[in-house]
Amino acid sequence: RDFYNTMSDRDECGTNVICPEADPYEDQINSAAHLDMGGYICSGGMLNNTSNDLTQYFLTANHCTQGESFATMRFYFNYATTSCSGSWASMGSYAYGSQNKWSSNDFQNNYPQIQFADISLVQITGNILDSWNVFYAGWNVNTSSTQSAEVGVHHPQGEPKQISFATGTAYTNGWGTWGTHWKNYWDEGGTEPGSSGSPLFDSNGRVIGPLSGGPDQNCGTNGDYGLYGKLNYNWSNIDQYLDPGNTGVTYLNGTYDGQVTVWGCTDPGAENYNPTATDDDGSCE
Repeated sequence: RDFYNTMSDRDECGTNVICPEADPYEDQINSAAHLDMGGYICSGGMLNNTSNDLTQYFLTANHCTQGESFATMRFYFNYATTSCSGSWASMGSYAYGSQNKWSSNDFQNNYPQIQFADISLVQITGNILDSWNVFYAGWNVNTSSTQSAEVGVHHPQGEPKQISFATGTAYTNGWGTWGTHWKNYWDEGGTEPGSSGSPLFDSNGRVIGPLSGGPDQNCGTNGDYGLYGKLNYNWSNIDQYLDPGNTGVTYLNGTYDGQVTVWGCTDPGAENYNPTATDDDGSCE
């Protein structure tokens, strides 16, 4: 029997990404992955950089990678059900191996007087095949005290990829120290163990941080929330990788192939024509 399908909250912590309500978030879904470290599991997602050169940077939580072997990690990008109501999926192929670029624990040990968000940025060394259709997500490191929050994509309890929907705003909070995390309340779904390290996306589809954890309550219950390490909190430690040209930008769009997609009206005869748009979003008037 399918063990996960017998659990009472099996469908409370997210919606299968094949379901119609997930359709607007295809890019974000294609950036997220199940992370297998041998003895432990987490989630995470790919990030673009300002060179748009498809360097295989993967964001997860520091507490996922701490003490683990980066060289033997496995990254599964297409572990998802083939039907909306499905509960089982083949994990499929994976990229094998990575290198640590920056993890907050390394610096916390050396500088205990400085607080860090729960962030680990790794570079996948194994091959990511074109056929996997992996999206290198954009990011947002704006330092405002609140941010828009729309969806989280994750693998709760190591289950097939799921999407959870936020209430719309993430608030400055902390995990032991104030200001290190985003507090995001769930409108539909939630997170569980195994979701750790998964990305939270703003209303523009850009990552604002990886999941650290949440309260000890069931998904779907009133007031359930997630705490996500602020990507902007330790930006000075990782900007050399994600902004190698030192452009100073505070946000970046994602890409599949090194060409950044800008959605908008591409009809020059429309009132709301967007000359910078690369793909039409059906909004032309």
